[in-house]
Amino acid sequence: MNELILKDDLMTRYQEVIVRRDTLKRDAAQTQYEYIHRFGDLIEEAFRLQIECISLKKSISYCLKMQNQGLGIDPAEMKKHVDAAMKPYHERLKQLLDTLGDKGKIVSLQEQQKVKAIYRRIARKIHPDVNPALFEHKDVQELWARVTKAYHVSDLKSLEEAEVLLSELLKKYDGEITLVLVPNIEEKIAEVEAECKQILTTEPYTLRFLLEDEEDCEETKNSYKEQIEGLKIYREELTAQLHEFVGDLKREGE
Repeated sequence: MNELILKDDLMTRYQEVIVRRDTLKRDAAQTQYEYIHRFGDLIEEAFRLQIECISLKKSISYCLKMQNQGLGIDPAEMKKHVDAAMKPYHERLKQLLDTLGDKGKIVSLQEQQKVKAIYRRIARKIHPDVNPALFEHKDVQELWARVTKAYHVSDLKSLEEAEVLLSELLKKYDGEITLVLVPNIEEKIAEVEAECKQILTTEPYTLRFLLEDEEDCEETKNSYKEQIEGLKIYREELTAQLHEFVGDLKREGE
């Protein structure tokens, strides 16, 4: 009997840490959305300026290389060389813009609490790690996909509807499905707890502490603005350096 009680306690603990892990992931995503809402325009401007400066530096580097080798500077070849070198940076810019464009939905604290409560109730019943036997059914898989999507975007209405659908599914499979023993459950609990710790101590979750402090937010905003102004000055300096090569090139062709 004691062994059965212990196993039941472990399963309960496993359910709890899984739900906690998923909740922390969702909170981290929500924090990222809030950070983007607040600083997204500044982040984008700074990154675009960084890319411009890198492109100018690579152009200058190409010109210096040609000059040191006693070769002329072919504008078409220089552009081809720089474009190829800048491809990874433009891909990173695209990824950044995709992230900045996904601003998510900012919801009230009361609504967040409702969303989390419903998700916990559903997850303890049909989460694939908690109840894999029940998850073998296609209609359960479809419902879980709906639940996770709604949870990620804080769609309270969809979660409320999913919980109604869940009651029907549980009624449908009641008596047929029971929780199964999870092999190495203590190791799996430790793994999920480690995931929780990782989320709690890294961005974007830790950004919530910054967002809760207006003074820190103002400092962050000013820091981005200073970075942008510095990059603009650097861009002008690099443009002037490149113009020396381009000017020489134009005079050679005159």
